Amino acid sequence: KISYTVYLFHLSFLAFTINLFINGRMGYSVSGLIIFLAYLVVTLCYCYMCFLLFENRTALVKKKITVILKL
Repeated sequence: KISYTVYLFHLSFLAFTINLFINGRMGYSVSGLIIFLAYLVVTLCYCYMCFLLFENRTALVKKKITVILKL
């Protein structure tokens, strides 16, 4: 269920945060790998929070709209 949220949010989040915090390219080193893994974890957490806020409630919203429209 979360795959669409990851697809939708990850690129814009990464583009924004990388441009904000990293000047230039990350090198191929241990510190570059640690930064990459940190970005991976933070991005997945961000996508999961967006999933919980928006996509996870789709069925509930759909049900409520259906009930309201049938009145």
